[in-house]
Amino acid sequence: MANPSHKPWPTVSSPVFGDPTEHRQGPDPDRKSYASYFSFTDPDGNGWTVQEITGRLPGHRGDHTHRS
Repeated sequence: MANPSHKPWPTVSSPVFGDPTEHRQGPDPDRKSYASYFSFTDPDGNGWTVQEITGRLPGHRGDHTHRS
């Protein structure tokens, strides 16, 4: 029997915003790094905010490759 309190993960609780001062819906029109974000709540009730990163800021070390 399925758990009736189970929520699919993630549960998006906000639209994507491109301007944090005005909260315009949708990604940043220029797709600038760190300019778009959304938030959601996981099944345990923890709130998360995710930012779009399209390029590293100056001063960060080289490129990294992640493998699964």
